[in-house]
Amino acid sequence: MRIPAFLFRGLFRCLPGLCLLSMPACNKKEKLPPDIPMQDTVFTATYITDQLPVADLYYLMDTAWLRDGDLKEISGLVCSSATDNATYWGEEDSGNKNAIYLLDTSGRNLGAKYLQGILDRDWEDIAAGPGPETGKYYLYMGDIGDNLQIFPYITIYRFMEPAPDPAGWTDSLIHAIDAINLVYPDGPHDAEALMIDPQTRDLYILTKGQQAMLYIAKYPQNTHQETRLIKVGVLPISTVTAADISPDGYRILIKNYESVFFWKRQEGESIAHCLQGTPQKLPYHQEPQGEAIAWSRSGKGFYTISEEAGNIKPVLFHYVSH
Repeated sequence: MRIPAFLFRGLFRCLPGLCLLSMPACNKKEKLPPDIPMQDTVFTATYITDQLPVADLYYLMDTAWLRDGDLKEISGLVCSSATDNATYWGEEDSGNKNAIYLLDTSGRNLGAKYLQGILDRDWEDIAAGPGPETGKYYLYMGDIGDNLQIFPYITIYRFMEPAPDPAGWTDSLIHAIDAINLVYPDGPHDAEALMIDPQTRDLYILTKGQQAMLYIAKYPQNTHQETRLIKVGVLPISTVTAADISPDGYRILIKNYESVFFWKRQEGESIAHCLQGTPQKLPYHQEPQGEAIAWSRSGKGFYTISEEAGNIKPVLFHYVSH
């Protein structure tokens, strides 16, 4: 039996930190009254994901090798603000540079930007959406990995997106960064999935375990002192490695090593209420160690990519709707 590489590497990833896309609805629900937002509530979802058929909603359209051989551990991916769907931001997890990489859809690395003064303790996902300043596009770096479940807090770094065109860069640094320190209400957890709801600016974290626990950090997030996360639910999905909410806020993707799950959100519905409904399983070419997923800017497709595993080089997989 082949043992996944991440089991061998999980211990070692913590050491640096110790040193210093018409779609069906989620399922049948009562139609929400207009203009009455659903509130997040604590829930335990009871659907059985391993019995779900693969829904014919999306198909694999193309692939591209990641052309930069130095990027071996992409653990997070998110679309840039470019309206042509041509570029994405990627990041690597612990033990790698404190940088984000602008990638195009052919797999080229167009350039890197470094988070000045920030350590990559265990970066595991990146999200993007609105923030404090109206009309600006922000990136949210999730330093949320904790394989040994020992860190007293986790951090999400928020900063305005650099121009998604290196020709407009004056240097390689990101200078203005907000640190959002978060504490779980029930002790440390390992997590690899971060989402932002573009409709509310709330942040969501999904833990990596036999069941995925869903936590929320409501907007506005405190950047001056630690904030206690709120647990809002439990999903019967194991080893969650990535998640993303589409830029319009109406489509949700959650993936683990074997599958990609999809929910369609109703108008006025909360993320937590939507995730209580049975998802649809999407086509997914299983990757050796797939830890990243991202909607396209248009919301008509999504991308996945794996970390390098053995001699299998990372490939960017592009899925589009029928």
